[in-house]
Amino acid sequence: GHKCPNCPAAAVTGKDLESNTSLGVTMVSIHAVPGNGFQYTFPPDFTTDFTTEAGDIYATEIPGLNANPKGTINRIPNSNNPESEIWFSSDEWETNVNQEANQNLLANIQVQTNYFPSTNGLFIHTETEFNTNLNGNYHLIIYLLRNSVISPQSMSDGSTNYNYNHHHVLSNNINGTWGTSIASGDIDENSKFYNDFSFELPTDSTYNIDNLSLVTYLCERNTFEVIQVTKTEL
Repeated sequence: GHKCPNCPAAAVTGKDLESNTSLGVTMVSIHAVPGNGFQYTFPPDFTTDFTTEAGDIYATEIPGLNANPKGTINRIPNSNNPESEIWFSSDEWETNVNQEANQNLLANIQVQTNYFPSTNGLFIHTETEFNTNLNGNYHLIIYLLRNSVISPQSMSDGSTNYNYNHHHVLSNNINGTWGTSIASGDIDENSKFYNDFSFELPTDSTYNIDNLSLVTYLCERNTFEVIQVTKTEL
Protein backbone atom coordinates (compact mmCIF):
# COMPACT_ATOMS: atom_id res chain seq x y z
CA GLY A 1 0.00 0.00 0.00
CA HIS A 2 1.34 3.44 -0.92
CA LYS A 3 0.10 4.77 2.45
CA CYS A 4 1.72 1.90 4.39
CA PRO A 5 4.97 3.11 6.04
CA ASN A 6 6.15 -0.46 6.71
CA CYS A 7 5.78 -1.64 3.12
CA PRO A 8 9.03 -0.14 1.70
CA ALA A 9 11.21 -2.21 4.07
CA ALA A 10 9.27 -5.35 3.15
CA ALA A 11 9.71 -4.49 -0.51
CA VAL A 12 13.49 -4.41 -0.02
CA THR A 13 13.32 -7.87 1.57
CA GLY A 14 11.33 -9.18 -1.38
CA LYS A 15 13.64 -7.56 -3.91
CA ASP A 16 16.69 -9.10 -2.23
CA LEU A 17 15.11 -12.56 -2.40
CA GLU A 18 14.17 -11.99 -6.03
CA SER A 19 17.73 -10.91 -6.86
CA ASN A 20 19.15 -14.17 -5.51
CA THR A 21 19.00 -16.17 -8.73
CA SER A 22 19.60 -19.47 -6.92
CA LEU A 23 16.17 -19.19 -5.30
CA GLY A 24 14.13 -18.62 -8.46
CA VAL A 25 11.80 -16.11 -6.78
CA THR A 26 9.21 -14.21 -8.80
CA MET A 27 7.82 -11.30 -6.82
CA VAL A 28 4.50 -9.55 -7.44
CA SER A 29 3.37 -6.43 -5.58
CA ILE A 30 -0.39 -6.58 -5.01
CA HIS A 31 -1.87 -3.43 -3.52
CA ALA A 32 -4.70 -4.79 -1.42
CA VAL A 33 -5.94 -5.45 2.10
CA PRO A 34 -9.52 -5.88 3.39
CA GLY A 35 -10.94 -2.36 3.58
CA ASN A 36 -8.14 -0.82 1.48
CA GLY A 37 -6.66 0.76 4.61
CA PHE A 38 -3.35 1.69 2.92
CA GLN A 39 -4.37 1.68 -0.75
CA TYR A 40 -6.79 4.60 -0.90
CA THR A 41 -6.01 7.63 -3.06
CA PHE A 42 -5.39 10.85 -1.12
CA PRO A 43 -4.87 14.02 -3.19
CA PRO A 44 -2.79 15.95 -3.85
CA ASP A 45 0.06 13.44 -3.45
CA PHE A 46 -1.38 9.91 -3.47
CA THR A 47 -3.39 10.01 -6.67
CA THR A 48 -2.30 6.72 -8.29
CA ASP A 49 -4.86 3.96 -7.83
CA PHE A 50 -2.81 0.76 -7.68
CA THR A 51 -5.73 -1.46 -6.70
CA THR A 52 -7.16 -4.08 -9.04
CA GLU A 53 -10.38 -6.04 -9.01
CA ALA A 54 -8.46 -9.30 -8.70
CA GLY A 55 -6.24 -8.01 -5.89
CA ASP A 56 -9.26 -6.92 -3.85
CA ILE A 57 -10.80 -10.37 -4.31
CA TYR A 58 -7.62 -12.17 -3.29
CA ALA A 59 -7.40 -10.03 -0.14
CA THR A 60 -10.88 -11.03 0.96
CA GLU A 61 -11.37 -14.54 -0.42
CA ILE A 62 -7.95 -15.95 0.57
CA PRO A 63 -8.35 -16.06 4.36
CA GLY A 64 -5.91 -14.74 6.92
CA LEU A 65 -4.84 -11.35 5.55
CA ASN A 66 -5.24 -8.85 8.37
CA ALA A 67 -2.56 -6.23 7.71
CA ASN A 68 0.11 -4.94 5.34
CA PRO A 69 2.78 -5.85 4.54
CA LYS A 70 2.10 -9.58 4.23
CA GLY A 71 3.06 -12.02 1.50
CA THR A 72 2.32 -15.51 0.31
CA ILE A 73 5.03 -18.01 -0.62
CA ASN A 74 3.50 -20.27 -3.25
CA ARG A 75 0.44 -19.91 -0.99
CA ILE A 76 1.68 -22.70 1.25
CA PRO A 77 0.28 -22.79 4.83
CA ASN A 78 2.08 -20.81 7.52
CA SER A 79 2.77 -23.66 9.94
CA ASN A 80 4.36 -21.34 12.53
CA ASN A 81 1.37 -19.00 12.61
CA PRO A 82 -1.78 -20.99 11.68
CA GLU A 83 -4.17 -18.07 12.22
CA SER A 84 -2.41 -16.31 9.33
CA GLU A 85 -3.46 -19.19 7.06
CA ILE A 86 -1.11 -18.77 4.04
CA TRP A 87 0.14 -15.25 4.79
CA PHE A 88 3.66 -14.51 6.04
CA SER A 89 5.17 -11.41 7.62
CA SER A 90 8.25 -10.11 5.84
CA ASP A 91 10.59 -11.41 8.57
CA GLU A 92 9.34 -14.93 7.73
CA TRP A 93 9.89 -14.71 3.98
CA GLU A 94 13.54 -15.71 3.70
CA THR A 95 13.27 -18.90 5.77
CA ASN A 96 10.19 -20.15 4.00
CA VAL A 97 11.37 -19.16 0.51
CA ASN A 98 14.51 -21.22 1.10
CA GLN A 99 12.40 -24.20 2.11
CA GLU A 100 10.21 -23.92 -1.00
CA ALA A 101 13.23 -23.52 -3.27
CA ASN A 102 14.21 -27.13 -2.50
CA GLN A 103 10.89 -28.63 -3.59
CA ASN A 104 10.52 -30.60 -6.81
CA LEU A 105 8.70 -28.84 -9.66
CA LEU A 106 5.34 -30.50 -10.26
CA ALA A 107 4.66 -28.80 -13.60
CA ASN A 108 6.29 -26.81 -16.37
CA ILE A 109 4.88 -23.74 -18.12
CA GLN A 110 6.01 -22.33 -21.47
CA VAL A 111 4.80 -18.92 -22.69
CA GLN A 112 5.12 -17.19 -26.05
CA THR A 113 3.77 -13.73 -26.85
CA ASN A 114 3.07 -11.55 -29.88
CA TYR A 115 2.50 -7.81 -29.61
CA PHE A 116 0.97 -5.59 -32.30
CA PRO A 117 1.63 -1.88 -31.61
CA SER A 118 -0.95 -0.63 -34.10
CA THR A 119 -3.79 -2.08 -32.00
CA ASN A 120 -2.06 -2.45 -28.60
CA GLY A 121 -2.98 -6.11 -29.00
CA LEU A 122 -1.16 -8.73 -26.96
CA PHE A 123 -1.52 -12.40 -27.85
CA ILE A 124 -0.35 -15.09 -25.44
CA HIS A 125 0.18 -18.78 -26.10
CA THR A 126 0.83 -21.21 -23.23
CA GLU A 127 1.81 -24.84 -22.82
CA THR A 128 1.35 -26.44 -19.39
CA GLU A 129 2.86 -29.86 -18.71
CA PHE A 130 2.42 -31.86 -15.51
CA ASN A 131 5.62 -33.52 -14.29
CA THR A 132 3.89 -36.03 -12.03
CA ASN A 133 0.50 -37.60 -11.39
CA LEU A 134 -1.73 -35.15 -9.53
CA ASN A 135 -5.32 -34.84 -8.38
CA GLY A 136 -7.07 -31.53 -8.01
CA ASN A 137 -8.61 -28.55 -9.76
CA TYR A 138 -5.86 -26.66 -11.58
CA HIS A 139 -6.20 -23.13 -12.95
CA LEU A 140 -3.78 -21.18 -15.13
CA ILE A 141 -3.68 -17.49 -14.16
CA ILE A 142 -1.83 -14.71 -16.00
CA TYR A 143 -0.90 -11.43 -14.31
CA LEU A 144 0.00 -8.27 -16.21
CA LEU A 145 2.71 -6.41 -14.29
CA ARG A 146 4.12 -2.94 -14.66
CA ASN A 147 7.80 -3.36 -13.85
CA SER A 148 8.21 0.16 -12.53
CA VAL A 149 5.80 2.95 -11.57
CA ILE A 150 7.24 6.14 -10.04
CA SER A 151 4.71 7.46 -7.56
CA PRO A 152 4.62 8.77 -3.95
CA GLN A 153 5.04 6.35 -1.04
CA SER A 154 4.76 6.85 2.72
CA MET A 155 8.04 5.98 4.47
CA SER A 156 8.78 4.63 7.94
CA ASP A 157 10.20 7.96 9.19
CA GLY A 158 6.92 9.74 8.44
CA SER A 159 8.14 11.36 5.23
CA THR A 160 6.82 10.89 1.71
CA ASN A 161 9.10 9.68 -1.06
CA TYR A 162 7.71 11.39 -4.17
CA ASN A 163 9.97 9.42 -6.52
CA TYR A 164 9.42 5.95 -5.09
CA ASN A 165 9.85 3.07 -7.52
CA HIS A 166 6.86 0.74 -7.13
CA HIS A 167 8.23 -2.58 -8.36
CA HIS A 168 6.45 -5.36 -10.29
CA VAL A 169 2.96 -3.99 -9.67
CA LEU A 170 -0.02 -6.24 -10.42
CA SER A 171 -1.96 -4.07 -12.87
CA ASN A 172 -4.50 -6.48 -14.40
CA ASN A 173 -5.33 -10.13 -14.88
CA ILE A 174 -5.21 -11.27 -18.50
CA ASN A 175 -7.71 -14.11 -18.05
CA GLY A 176 -9.68 -13.12 -14.97
CA THR A 177 -9.20 -13.28 -11.22
CA TRP A 178 -9.03 -17.06 -10.99
CA GLY A 179 -7.84 -17.65 -14.54
CA THR A 180 -8.69 -20.59 -16.77
CA SER A 181 -9.50 -24.07 -15.52
CA ILE A 182 -7.25 -26.39 -17.50
CA ALA A 183 -7.41 -29.74 -15.67
CA SER A 184 -9.37 -31.35 -12.86
CA GLY A 185 -9.64 -34.74 -11.19
CA ASP A 186 -6.83 -37.20 -11.83
CA ILE A 187 -4.13 -35.72 -14.08
CA ASP A 188 -1.51 -38.02 -15.57
CA GLU A 189 2.20 -37.30 -15.62
CA ASN A 190 3.32 -35.66 -18.91
CA SER A 191 -0.21 -34.41 -19.67
CA LYS A 192 -0.01 -31.20 -21.72
CA PHE A 193 -2.55 -28.41 -22.09
CA TYR A 194 -2.49 -25.56 -24.61
CA ASN A 195 -4.25 -22.21 -24.21
CA ASP A 196 -4.41 -18.94 -26.15
CA PHE A 197 -5.33 -15.50 -24.82
CA SER A 198 -5.64 -11.98 -26.20
CA PHE A 199 -5.60 -8.64 -24.38
CA GLU A 200 -5.71 -4.98 -25.37
CA LEU A 201 -3.10 -3.02 -23.43
CA PRO A 202 -4.04 0.37 -21.91
CA THR A 203 -2.64 3.48 -23.58
CA ASP A 204 -1.31 5.00 -20.32
CA SER A 205 2.43 5.68 -20.69
CA THR A 206 3.26 3.40 -17.74
CA TYR A 207 1.91 0.54 -19.86
CA ASN A 208 4.64 0.97 -22.46
CA ILE A 209 5.48 -2.51 -23.71
CA ASP A 210 9.06 -2.17 -22.41
CA ASN A 211 7.71 -1.64 -18.88
CA LEU A 212 5.51 -4.74 -18.84
CA SER A 213 5.86 -8.38 -17.98
CA LEU A 214 3.60 -11.38 -17.48
CA VAL A 215 3.56 -13.75 -14.55
CA THR A 216 1.87 -16.99 -15.53
CA TYR A 217 1.19 -19.51 -12.80
CA LEU A 218 -0.61 -22.78 -12.17
CA CYS A 219 -2.55 -23.10 -8.93
CA GLU A 220 -4.79 -25.60 -7.22
CA ARG A 221 -8.03 -23.66 -7.01
CA ASN A 222 -9.34 -25.21 -3.79
CA THR A 223 -6.19 -24.69 -1.70
CA PHE A 224 -4.87 -21.66 -3.68
CA GLU A 225 -1.40 -23.28 -3.73
CA VAL A 226 0.89 -22.20 -6.57
CA ILE A 227 2.31 -25.26 -8.36
CA GLN A 228 4.57 -23.51 -10.88
CA VAL A 229 5.21 -20.01 -12.18
CA THR A 230 7.07 -18.35 -15.02
CA LYS A 231 7.78 -14.70 -15.76
CA THR A 232 7.86 -13.29 -19.30
CA GLU A 233 9.32 -9.87 -20.09
CA LEU A 234 7.41 -8.16 -22.91
